[in-house]
Amino acid sequence: MLGETSFGNDGAGGQFAFGDEESGVGFACVANRMIGHGDARANNLIKALRKSL
Repeated sequence: MLGETSFGNDGAGGQFAFGDEESGVGFACVANRMIGHGDARANNLIKALRKSL
């Protein structure tokens, strides 16, 4: 996630949600199709978010 103040949870099929108190960011990624184990879509979005901050 973004840092020590981040909290959240992942789920099946690449779902992921978290908030970060320090940066004031809330993030959620919910897919409409379950690809399976190893789905990197949420991780790729989080990497892009980190670069934008």
